Amino acid sequence: MFIFDSTTLIAIFMEAGRPDLVEMLLELDMHLVVPSNVWQHEIIDPTTRNGVAGYVSTGKMTILDINTLEEIDKFRAEVSDPKSYAYGLGELDVILAYKKISPSGTAARCVLDDRPARNLATRLGIKFTGLLGLLDALADRGIMGRGEADEIKRRLRKGGFRMKPASASGDHGRGV
Repeated sequence: MFIFDSTTLIAIFMEAGRPDLVEMLLELDMHLVVPSNVWQHEIIDPTTRNGVAGYVSTGKMTILDINTLEEIDKFRAEVSDPKSYAYGLGELDVILAYKKISPSGTAARCVLDDRPARNLATRLGIKFTGLLGLLDALADRGIMGRGEADEIKRRLRKGGFRMKPASASGDHGRGV
């Protein structure tokens, strides 16, 4: 199961302009989910919202209603340092969903592209990847060509999408 934050979905639908990546991700044999608070409060641009809604309507993505706003606020208080980064609702919803799902034995991975959220996931021992890692996995498994994956990465970086080069090829050893 891939649990998506809004940043990655916005990058797929808006920045890369490649909604077909969702179809390709399904070939990795992972269920694609968006936590309900990410859906309700974070995905507001029409292109991404309509894209996700289309995949939900066909059963290719699922909106996962797993965390209440109160649970997320409590989790925020547990993990946040008031003097540092204020984690967003979506990031916390994704990470908390993983914490609830993974003990059940369901294979899950957070999809996070914001550095502070990735740092929090690392600190909590949570499995994650980002869009660049997903592109590498698609290329490594022959679902898309390496040249195509590299071209999408170039387009994303040109549009302002940033990730350290060291983390572009995967999830700090966590793989997909």
